[in-house]
Amino acid sequence: MATYLLTWNPLRFDWTDIAEEIAELQEIGWLDGRWSCGNNKSIQPGDRFYLIRLGNQVFNKGIVGSGYIISKYYEAPHWVDGDERPTGPALYVDVRFDTLLDAEVEKILEIEELKSDPILMQMHWSTQRSGVRIQDNIVEELQRRWSDLQTVRHPVFPLEDTVFSEGQVKQVQLTTHERNAVARQICIEHYGAACILCGFDFGDCYGPAGEGYIHVHHITPLSEIKEEYYVNPINDLVPVCPNCHAIIHRRLPCYSLQEMRLILNHEHRH
Repeated sequence: MATYLLTWNPLRFDWTDIAEEIAELQEIGWLDGRWSCGNNKSIQPGDRFYLIRLGNQVFNKGIVGSGYIISKYYEAPHWVDGDERPTGPALYVDVRFDTLLDAEVEKILEIEELKSDPILMQMHWSTQRSGVRIQDNIVEELQRRWSDLQTVRHPVFPLEDTVFSEGQVKQVQLTTHERNAVARQICIEHYGAACILCGFDFGDCYGPAGEGYIHVHHITPLSEIKEEYYVNPINDLVPVCPNCHAIIHRRLPCYSLQEMRLILNHEHRH
């Protein structure tokens, strides 16, 4: 698996709905989209990527996202933000974000930190060309720094806690709600990693690569509670597969677990 650097310049693409898309990622667990890969035709599905925010601004430059490539490259019209006509064809890949940060309101892995580290400084981080491969000797240190940043954003609490504070409001362009990673893990340890609705188990399907992977659903969505509250990992959370999770949230208000079971039972009878 290779690792690539994708670039985002806000002067060329004004990502006006980034807050909404971050909220979607936090609710569902991933965010799908497409991104320019420059002229790179070697990039493959399953490769890792990091997204760096560049531009002429003094602050808010650095790594803001990460995820995986989920398609081979393909050609599509290239649009410059604000223009009504495409400027010509460009190469793109479909991507799936596992993390995305809003540099205007959140701590990111700043470009000055990247340029000052003795290992990371070996990479040219200010490149305007998307799809540049990150050298293998740099990837491990980059992942460590990125993981450290996530730990600061989502600190680990002692496992002996029985309830966990969740849903603390953070004001951005819309209201998002923080989630507690330890509560999620306790939920999975209690119920297992199989979907509580359809029974799908990533480990059974994909072997070791899928073991332990599952989404966790808030029975009452944080977006409906609109305030901080204490979540019980056993009573308030359940493991669900991405397919069931997506259908649950396809309606507002979202489908209840009972409604989902009725839907699944109806479909299985036909």
